[in-house]
Amino acid sequence: MSEDTLNITDRTDLEVAWVMQRGRLDDDHWLRLWRKYRDRADVPRRPITLYRGAPAQNKRGMSWTESRSVAENFAALWGEQAGGAVWTTQAPPSAILGRPSDSEVVVDPRRLGRVTEVRDAAPHEARKQEKAAQQQARDDRRDRSRWQATYDAALRAQRGSGASSLQQVMRARRAADRGRPAGGRPRRQAGGRLTSSAALTSLAQRQHEQDQQPAEQQAEQDRQTEHQLERAQGRQVAVLADADAYLAGIEQRKQDRADALAAEAAQWQAEHDQQRQEVRARRAARWQALREREAALAEQEAAAQ
Repeated sequence: MSEDTLNITDRTDLEVAWVMQRGRLDDDHWLRLWRKYRDRADVPRRPITLYRGAPAQNKRGMSWTESRSVAENFAALWGEQAGGAVWTTQAPPSAILGRPSDSEVVVDPRRLGRVTEVRDAAPHEARKQEKAAQQQARDDRRDRSRWQATYDAALRAQRGSGASSLQQVMRARRAADRGRPAGGRPRRQAGGRLTSSAALTSLAQRQHEQDQQPAEQQAEQDRQTEHQLERAQGRQVAVLADADAYLAGIEQRKQDRADALAAEAAQWQAEHDQQRQEVRARRAARWQALREREAALAEQEAAAQ
């Protein structure tokens, strides 16, 4: 199956297809699509630590996460019999292709460095990490609830504005994403500290990027949105023009057929009238000849007497 069958025309279509129809394409097709619609705002400036829950034979996949707890949940889904384990790597910026959600990072597996298995920490470290994971899950749920509430409110506010459905959705997403660091919120331990120095560096980097180029990023997003809307409107205008031309062709053919039938009927009527006149003329001639013959006979009888 090719990418054309999924009808992907922009980044939003790609993210929806990635979540709903991931199994319909192989990794090579997905890699081409993610490179085509890659968003520079999702790409960090430095390598980041990523985790993945999967068996050993599938440790180099496209889907990774910055959250170790998320990777552990996926490893648990595989189970011990399938060999589910947690893997980690340092992903360079060139390997990052996109962030379809707060907990997922799509990468090019061929650009990843060494992938190693995460071993269990000491008991006290494991308890600390478990508490941090629980706090992180609570933060994630709270952040998702706030994002969803903001998105729903913004989407309701767009109703009746006269904008198209795509415009309403894009504006609601921008309103919900406003103020959130690129690539998702930072992960925190209990007590509000970041889980690692890498996370602290990532947060500082994202904050710096957000402070330096918020207007440019927003303008670029607006330009991309306008470009998508223009393309959609252009396709709609083309479809309407084709429909109008098709209907006009049908009406023209109907009119031509009606004119042809009318001309044929007029010709038949003219021929019919001519034939009737000819028949009447022949009858009148026969009656005239009969009268003249009767008159001649009467004259002959009178002369004979």
